[in-house]
Amino acid sequence: FIWPAVPGAVSYDLYVGTARDLTEDTLLSVHMPYNITTLPNHNPTGTSYNSLPRSTMSFNTRYYWRIDARTETGAISRGAVWSFTTTAELPAPSDPQPSDGATGVPIDRPLLSWAAPPGSENIVGSGVYYRVSWSPTKIDRFRLRDFVIHCDLQRPGDTRTCHVLNGISSTSVRLPTNANLAHETTYYWKVQVEYGNELAQSTIWSFTTAPAPPPVSP
Repeated sequence: FIWPAVPGAVSYDLYVGTARDLTEDTLLSVHMPYNITTLPNHNPTGTSYNSLPRSTMSFNTRYYWRIDARTETGAISRGAVWSFTTTAELPAPSDPQPSDGATGVPIDRPLLSWAAPPGSENIVGSGVYYRVSWSPTKIDRFRLRDFVIHCDLQRPGDTRTCHVLNGISSTSVRLPTNANLAHETTYYWKVQVEYGNELAQSTIWSFTTAPAPPPVSP
């Protein structure tokens, strides 16, 4: 969000919401106050700006926003309400193989593949890659947020059993030997693709590995 600096202002209140009146029940975020001296690239005689995390906003949605300026005495100058519409959701990988819910998948380095997002031949290129994450933990496969919390937000030393392969340039990958898949176990997985500075990710898919082979008779 970028706005012209207001003479005499020492801080700003940024309101962002899904309705023009920016009432509390429609607000996406209220940041108050932003001290102008702490804003990135602040220029007292030029413009000021700040940003919201991408995760707080939705694709293809109209948002309204307003900047109120505050003076040293606490006086507030209410700004005009502006609006913008976010872009359509980026296409995501689809058509998983093994198919979603497949059973009898071998545990020895199974091949995972997916269809490239529609139109990605015009977007996906040099420096753009896929990321595959999988886990045997019983994650709700219909709630991507659960998977993100479990897998994508792992930190060094985390004991959660999520695995990630980065930098995949094709639409398939064979799991490594050290994946150590177990027999008769359900695994959940997803594919993420990067478009420049934007990301799109598949839904959560699953497959169940094959039972252990019967013991060989002497």
